[in-house]
Amino acid sequence: MENLNINSEIKNIWKNLRKKWHYPQIPEPIIISDEGSGEVKNVGRVFVENYKIGFNIADLPADYENRQIFIENFFEHEICHYTFCPGRIETVGELILSARKALQKYHNSDEVDIKEINLAVNFFTDLVAENFRYEKAKNANEKNRNISYHELKLQKIQNEDKNESTTSQIPKIYLILIQTLGNLWNYRFKFSFPEEIKEAGDLLGKMRNFSNRNLWNAYCYRTTLDIAKFLDEEANKKEKEKKEKKEKKGIFPMFLKELSSKISKIGDDGKKESENKKSGRGGGKKNAQRAHEEGQTENEIYDYYFYHSLEEIQQKKDNVALQKIAEKNALKEYRDVLKALGITNDESEGIKRWYKDQAYGIEIQHTEKFDKTEYAISPTKWRIEDPVSELDFTYSLSLSNYLIPGLTTFKRQFEEGNITPKEKKVPDLLIVIDSSYSMGEHIRGTKTFFATLAAFKAYRYAIDKGAKVAVINFSGKDNKPLYIRQDWTDDAEKIENHIIYHYGLYTCIPGKAIEEISKAKNALIIILTDTQIQNFWNEIEYLKDAARENFLVIMCTAYNEGQAKENPAVEELQKIGKIYFITKASDLIGLTIETTRSVYE
Repeated sequence: MENLNINSEIKNIWKNLRKKWHYPQIPEPIIISDEGSGEVKNVGRVFVENYKIGFNIADLPADYENRQIFIENFFEHEICHYTFCPGRIETVGELILSARKALQKYHNSDEVDIKEINLAVNFFTDLVAENFRYEKAKNANEKNRNISYHELKLQKIQNEDKNESTTSQIPKIYLILIQTLGNLWNYRFKFSFPEEIKEAGDLLGKMRNFSNRNLWNAYCYRTTLDIAKFLDEEANKKEKEKKEKKEKKGIFPMFLKELSSKISKIGDDGKKESENKKSGRGGGKKNAQRAHEEGQTENEIYDYYFYHSLEEIQQKKDNVALQKIAEKNALKEYRDVLKALGITNDESEGIKRWYKDQAYGIEIQHTEKFDKTEYAISPTKWRIEDPVSELDFTYSLSLSNYLIPGLTTFKRQFEEGNITPKEKKVPDLLIVIDSSYSMGEHIRGTKTFFATLAAFKAYRYAIDKGAKVAVINFSGKDNKPLYIRQDWTDDAEKIENHIIYHYGLYTCIPGKAIEEISKAKNALIIILTDTQIQNFWNEIEYLKDAARENFLVIMCTAYNEGQAKENPAVEELQKIGKIYFITKASDLIGLTIETTRSVYE
């Protein structure tokens, strides 16, 4: 096959496809080509860096028309992913949970391999996207081009399949996908499908109306359950291939690779690479090569790379992509969604995102405050009964040499209006959060859950108003406080790390630390606790000192008001600060936010 100017060919096709799909707001493909050696360099592989997909040039048909069909369908499929199914990260999250539920039933276990979830969701979204393309085709010619694309791929598989050693390399779930599409389109592909593939495809082909978004979660669950055996098989095969590759590399090459990566981290390139890994950004040819090495090919059902790139694009426009997923699901389910999306495997990062995404959904009603002032408008007649102080002598004499009341005498009319108030110093915020055993763990509905969610919303609000935030997270042992503290900062990551820490011991308040950190500060101190404080009388003087210079508010979730009156510790606290007695844990969020808002507005 003659050398191709593949980049320009792809760009022209992409331009025409965007026009066909009414110019969707998605990024132009960043093409990375692997070139061969020699005087005449041949492009061996094309990798789309920002979409994390690629294909081998050798897989392209030799004739121009079929090559156009191949590339056109390849990228149109991707456009349908971004514009229709899944289209949004929230939709991906819901499908992940549906697939997870189905696989839990199949394996009869709460623990499910993330690879199987990825394969299930990618299978379903590919099925919906391809069927959507076919349904939206304007004429029979366009439908035939869609079918021809799959026929070309199947023909290549058929040719290679003459050698039996390649049969095991073809993912069965890919063949099930094609068989299902054939059933949906009432078209019989020329490929000879194995009997088990036909049975699975026939079963899935009975489902209809894939364009109805309301059915996607139920359909994804059913689809996953129907092909669970093949998903398990494919996930195990991938894991086996990964191990075999490592074994082939041997100890010495792996040692050299590890050594070179350590050396590269010392230089600037290493720093950039580590930053890219941390933030989830792509890394050019190195990442393309890594994805290629991991077996990322056009014939496979896409891995989580696609969803991760979708998440990056959507997050630029919308920071609340997983808000509803966080609000509706427990922390464990939410963390599995993050893992399947390839966003993070870190437990603490998952906890922080869970609270942050839920905090986005809590609205704070802003009240505009203005200073009142009077200003002069048009002149009006001054009459004899009006106060002399209101007479504008200068203006009156400018119009006449004689002052005749009611005729040549004038006064100024005044109107009341609003003016923007002068900027005032914003108080800083100290969050003191109880992480003792009695508060519970990071589980929806516990005191810890509501206290942490309230703290997340309050700190974010304070920072947005220009305040600094400090955090003390406390528990205790042997009647002595244990705590971690973060001094005044506006670094969100440091603040969040201290808020989510959980001791799970006794309740011993660090009064001295609270007094020290709030000294010489005009701050709002919010203490989130159930007030089952064991060392209260040892720390009361420190709390009094802190309350003298600051506004102290205690959110008490352990007592109702009647019980609290009998508690001498609470009685003493009422003298130095404001206490809210919360019998319903969910009220903690509203009261914390309202207190913060009242101070900052």
